[in-house]
Amino acid sequence: MDFRELPSWLSGKAGHLRELQRRGQLPHALLIHGPVGTGREQLALWLAGQVLGAPDLARVPVDSEEEGAALLHPDLLRLAPPADKRILPIDQVRDMVAFLQLTAHQGGAKIAIVRPAEALSHQAANSLLKTLEEPPVGSLIVLIAVAPARLPATVVSRCQHVRIPIPPVGESVQWLEAMDPDTDWAAALELAGGAPLRALDLAAAGFPAEARRLAADLESLQARRSNPVAVARRWAKLSVSDCSDWLYRRTAAEIRRLVEPVPDPRTGHLQYVTNGLNIEPLFLYLHEIAEFRRLVGSGLNMEIGFANLLERWYGGLRRT
Repeated sequence: MDFRELPSWLSGKAGHLRELQRRGQLPHALLIHGPVGTGREQLALWLAGQVLGAPDLARVPVDSEEEGAALLHPDLLRLAPPADKRILPIDQVRDMVAFLQLTAHQGGAKIAIVRPAEALSHQAANSLLKTLEEPPVGSLIVLIAVAPARLPATVVSRCQHVRIPIPPVGESVQWLEAMDPDTDWAAALELAGGAPLRALDLAAAGFPAEARRLAADLESLQARRSNPVAVARRWAKLSVSDCSDWLYRRTAAEIRRLVEPVPDPRTGHLQYVTNGLNIEPLFLYLHEIAEFRRLVGSGLNMEIGFANLLERWYGGLRRT
């Protein structure tokens, strides 16, 4: 992904940060947060390029699912969990602190970008806190997160927040169509929860077509034409993260449909109709999927995990 310029929905945030830099008021720590696929790391790289006098950093390819650390500039460090880990250990944070304390190659700032910040271990967060309290001169630490509430309050309180929300659908579609006019971006955005960079990744991977097959699998399970174990075996061979995200959104859509307000024919007022169903089990099921998503990559047997989840659709989830 090669950005010639920042996406339009980031321009306001970028302008504010640029003005802070111009005034010499840029904080030593930023927390850029929002949904995956909204351009959080792209904004961080753009800012790093402005501070370091290396604007081409804004054009560095950014993969929303990329793991590992990459040194893109002698005074810039990108920090993320090792490829086979789900946490950022304290050793990596200590290395980052040592990096920030070194003299800048170009005599200016030293910048570290940490993503995802939620991956910080307890010890790593404590080590980071000490640095946030007494930052090295000329350093800038940028934390990238989905949910700041998962971070220690002491860390969050020492950062200036930059929230990146999901942009309006029309704005996202316009930007995506400029890159590829032949893709159904509205459908891809729906699969991505409205996040444009996530939609770009899903479309590149051919996931919209796969999502149609996943939907057919659920229909087949509900009609008892398929076996949950056989379907789980196929799903486990695909992108587990994409499939579990899709199942979460599909189940949430089922819940919204069941509780969708409809006009009361007697009064015309909106009322909630659940067809006599107990909606609580559906919310519990949604929680089970969320827990499964959290454990993706932890060593859990994905096939067994999917089988347990898909068993609930066998014969009809709405009978739960």
